[in-house]
Amino acid sequence: MARAATSRNRLLTASVVASFVIVTRTLFPDPQIRAANQYLFVITLGYGHLIGAAVFSRRRLAGLVPAGVPPRLFWAFVGVSIANLFALYAWLSNVSTLFFFPLLGVSLWHIVENDLALAGPSRNHLALGALPRSLEGHLLSLGITALVLAVGQSILTPADYGPVLAGSPLIRLGDAPARFAAAGCGLVIAATGNRRGIGIALAGASLLLPADSLRALSFGDFFSAVTLYHLVQFLLLFAGRARETADTAARRRLLRDLASVHLPPAALCIALLLGPGAYFAALRYAIFSPAIYLFWSVLHVGQTLATRGVERQPARAAEPVGV
Repeated sequence: MARAATSRNRLLTASVVASFVIVTRTLFPDPQIRAANQYLFVITLGYGHLIGAAVFSRRRLAGLVPAGVPPRLFWAFVGVSIANLFALYAWLSNVSTLFFFPLLGVSLWHIVENDLALAGPSRNHLALGALPRSLEGHLLSLGITALVLAVGQSILTPADYGPVLAGSPLIRLGDAPARFAAAGCGLVIAATGNRRGIGIALAGASLLLPADSLRALSFGDFFSAVTLYHLVQFLLLFAGRARETADTAARRRLLRDLASVHLPPAALCIALLLGPGAYFAALRYAIFSPAIYLFWSVLHVGQTLATRGVERQPARAAEPVGV
């Protein structure tokens, strides 16, 4: 039953994402114009997801405050730390655009890991269970992440990185490191785990990825598609939970909670887009830049990991006492 529900969710989510990419490619043939419009929609929807994750887990977040530390002092420290991290990220981004890719990898891992976790036995409606201790599970999520990252890198040409980086040996390697990482994870899974078929498929897909044919897509298509997949997947999970809720009041409360975290940021984003061009240009860049949104997305990953924790090891059975 759970597998069927997960398969339906993945199929419907993929259909929505594919329709979005097809429609935007039809409406905006120019890749740069298309990417700008794709980012406006996806990032606006994404802020509701980020805010909702924090709001709905506020009780578990409160449990992160160390004993004896005033909550206001703790959260002030967190806020200052985030500001320092953002300043460091902004500086590193000016040094080299390569610093974008580690954050992209973390975000992709989060999308893949959540998708796999939603199909696992620990899923409880919208609440994901703790991170598993299984090495095989981590290798699978890391391998798929590396494969997806390789797809994104295969779309880019050396010229896309700019004249400073175009001749770099690391850039000339292209998607090869990500491919080999995915293939390695697949081979280890095939050799040591119970998912031999999945491991072989992952390794094969990594080695046979058709790089040139993927350049029909733009990087904007790729970034928007993978981000939208995660956002739509959880919206559909909310819709499914509301549909399964027999209590009308509880269903309305769930939908009201969903609207309360998505509509305000959407309204603010729309107001920002309609504001005077020159006056709000810098603020629009700060809100709708994929690189800046990615920073908040990685903080979201850290927040969800902190509230989920790691599953506990099963207690060992007491050994019999010899006589």
